Amino acid sequence: MRLMLLGVVLLTACGTAEGAGATGAQSPRELYRNYVSRLANVDGQGVCALFTSDGAANYANAYQSVNCRTAVDKAAASAGNLQDDLQTLDALDITQEGDHFAIIGRESCTLGRFTANKTDTGWLFIGHTRCDLTPA
Repeated sequence: MRLMLLGVVLLTACGTAEGAGATGAQSPRELYRNYVSRLANVDGQGVCALFTSDGAANYANAYQSVNCRTAVDKAAASAGNLQDDLQTLDALDITQEGDHFAIIGRESCTLGRFTANKTDTGWLFIGHTRCDLTPA
């Protein structure tokens, strides 16, 4: 009985961490589409689940925030009309290097530059750089 309770506690604790990382995104483009959709709804939990734990910490750091969810609030406030980004998603530059690594927004950089890795559960963001902090 105690062992079963310990398992429930461990599963609950794992599910609450930022950067939970189970997106099911089958491509970097789908991952980015999920990001824009969730950011448009200011869905902090949903956005942060698109990152690995290190990626979520990197995202928070990029927005000088204490955590990923606070960074989502800041990103959403400065993002402008995200519906435009969804409509032009097919034109977004995505450089895929092999089957397991991608750079999203290297040239266009509207919502930042992202790096992503393919995992067993789908594509996840592992890094983010804000455009307004990146030299041209």
